[in-house]
Amino acid sequence: MNRRQLLATLGGVALFGTAGCATNACSPSQTAGFDPPPTAWPRPRFGPTNVASSDASTDGPTPRGPPDDPETAWTCDLPDEASDGGATSAPVVADGTVYVATGLPGRYRQDGADGYLSAIDAATGERRWSNRLPKGATGPPTLVSDRRRVVVGARDDTLRGFDPAGEKRWEIGFDSPPNTPAVVGDAAYVTTADGTVRAVALPSGDACWTLSQKRPRDHLGFGRAYRSGAKPAVADGVVYAPTATADDEKSHGVRRGRLLAIDAESGERRWQYWFDTDQLPRPPAVRDGTVYVAGGDALHALDAESGERRWSFATGYRETSAPAVADGTVYFTSKNVYGLDADTGDEQWRHVNLATVGSMTHDDRTALTDAPAVADGTVYVAVGALDAETGDERWGEFGNRPDSQYFYPTERDDVAADGPALADGAVYVATTYGEVHKFGSGSGDA
Repeated sequence: MNRRQLLATLGGVALFGTAGCATNACSPSQTAGFDPPPTAWPRPRFGPTNVASSDASTDGPTPRGPPDDPETAWTCDLPDEASDGGATSAPVVADGTVYVATGLPGRYRQDGADGYLSAIDAATGERRWSNRLPKGATGPPTLVSDRRRVVVGARDDTLRGFDPAGEKRWEIGFDSPPNTPAVVGDAAYVTTADGTVRAVALPSGDACWTLSQKRPRDHLGFGRAYRSGAKPAVADGVVYAPTATADDEKSHGVRRGRLLAIDAESGERRWQYWFDTDQLPRPPAVRDGTVYVAGGDALHALDAESGERRWSFATGYRETSAPAVADGTVYFTSKNVYGLDADTGDEQWRHVNLATVGSMTHDDRTALTDAPAVADGTVYVAVGALDAETGDERWGEFGNRPDSQYFYPTERDDVAADGPALADGAVYVATTYGEVHKFGSGSGDA
């Protein structure tokens, strides 16, 4: 076998190239059955559709988030070897354990610096174990197979699966670093750093299909380069993959964003949507036949079937978070926190952030770009909570306090981009600089 053929993967590595034909390794993707208990937030942005919201009723026995003005249950300050060399990811929670990854791009990361996957006791905040990720993580971890495996991408071009005790169970190799996958059943839909989109079967690593964006001239070095850095969304048998183009392979910047809609079974592209951005796009969200994708200073709403734009909302700030969608409203940050009508894009409310933009003098306030999450009529964002209907502050900090203990006067020290995890009556917030906080008295038991 040559290095581009599939190898056995349990305890080994599966490598595959860019040939793009479908096999029967992955079954058609259905997402309606994703319904974790209120004691778990097992995947970044909550599930395969990335809406970062739960339909759980406040009348249920266990609300996801904490009551207003909760106490800090604990703070876990990751040790230097686990938090140095890059940013810390957003958390996921299941079975009494909080998982975060470190070594993500940004925040003074040096090329080749390792990161770690860490497990934290949800009840006490004590770190249970950490496992090295060569060259750092590419994004947040995600839990699959009924929460029996923790999956995380590493910058050594591998996707790794760990058991809850921290033992590595399998490893799948790629041609480029894989981002956090969207997992439906036994199929993982993955974007890689070179802008390729793949579907693989877990845990075997069998290639279902591969969609490469490169044209012949791109392979010869005369065309575009392609990038991706975020988890796709999957809904109703379609994969929505956020990608971008760059001028060439050596360029670190982004020229334009492109959202691809791909048939989840065959790997055939259905449509594409171009948008302006100079940064890698964040994860899209899909709900009620609409795809929401952020790019640069705007949020776009697209028809999920055709890709036609329904509306766009420009904020005037250079960066926009991934959206959350619940009860007919889409929530996101772009310096301020916004609540828009999901059908029309009309602004319902905004929670104003006071950071000075474009000033030569830094005012020690922090513009918000972290993604929100929604549960029980509450928007959880930054290090606090807002009323989902009005945007009024319920508790916490939103980048407006110069003396904040969570935000520091630098764009690199902030709340993790993919937002909080809500589980068992508590909210878990990670900062890029290696702190994980639990607010609320949730037991942490699943």
